[in-house]
Amino acid sequence: MVSDELYEKGVRVVSANKVFAESVAESVIAYLLSALRDIPYYVNDMKQGGWKSGDYYNRGLLDQTIGLVGFGEIPRYLAPMLKPFRAKLKAFDEYVDAETMAEYGVEKVELDELFTSCPIISVHLPRTDETYHMIDKGLLGMIQDDGILINTARGSVIDEEALVEELKTNRIKAVLDVFEEEPLSDESPLRKLDNALLIPHMAGPTVDRRKYATMAVLDDIDNFISSKPLVHEISAIRALRMTR
Repeated sequence: MVSDELYEKGVRVVSANKVFAESVAESVIAYLLSALRDIPYYVNDMKQGGWKSGDYYNRGLLDQTIGLVGFGEIPRYLAPMLKPFRAKLKAFDEYVDAETMAEYGVEKVELDELFTSCPIISVHLPRTDETYHMIDKGLLGMIQDDGILINTARGSVIDEEALVEELKTNRIKAVLDVFEEEPLSDESPLRKLDNALLIPHMAGPTVDRRKYATMAVLDDIDNFISSKPLVHEISAIRALRMTR
């Protein structure tokens, strides 16, 4: 973790955050498709001798409306990735203006509108005092029936106890890559819910992308030595809004 004192001493800080963000954005696509098409269920059912029933129901990603809670690095990679699916995108972020979002084809909305109007919601907020349990019982109750909630950000952004209670109604699905406590306890009620897809904090970067993260930092070290602009620099102001 980078300290405030480091910035006060004038040290320049770089990070492979962009490489991480792109990989996490890719994971959201995978998680979305898995949840919409019920891929885990049908894979497990087939291995137990099952087959689709006459009244099965699944969905696709094409032409969906997707809400992005937060519009930092990851959503800015995710938005272009969703373009081939013709998805309509809305986002909430207090620190990003409507004009910036519009450049990515995203409509800026308030948080309540996002939760009531988007059947798919993807969380991309850092863990800060401001965002702790931001997604609470009230917001969770606003999600449309058959809605999908994805969290690849930080577990504590969502009130996990309230989420468990909402999931027990079997009204929505959740795809969770992060949790309030990690590793997730064996006794966690989330492990017993069929409408919760659980991934052990693996959204990104995938193992094959780690070398690119290293290369990104090394390239900026070379840029610093050569007095060139730093591509992956993290400013003190930006660091304040990141998970710490």
